[in-house]
Amino acid sequence: MSGPQPNEPILMMDAWLWNGQQRMPGVIQLLPGRIRFQPADFPDSHLSLEIPLSEVEEVDSFLVFNISRLGLLVRSRDGRSDRFILADPEAFRKALNQALGR
Repeated sequence: MSGPQPNEPILMMDAWLWNGQQRMPGVIQLLPGRIRFQPADFPDSHLSLEIPLSEVEEVDSFLVFNISRLGLLVRSRDGRSDRFILADPEAFRKALNQALGR
């Protein structure tokens, strides 16, 4: 069988979920059909953020503190958005856009 399995990450990296003032450390994963953010402080819990790829409207970068472009914005079709800080947001954005067929 070729291709990634349903729970096998296509890409995974350390990230922070960011609300503009506070950061929550964790791991962001691009999985077949979804994005998952698992907070580092809750590794054995069911707590995670899951965004179905079918709901992703926009993927863009943003400036963190108006200094460095380490931010990744994921906006869904219903207007909700999540901001992540990554060491290499461009690699994640490219892989995500490829998974979205863009």
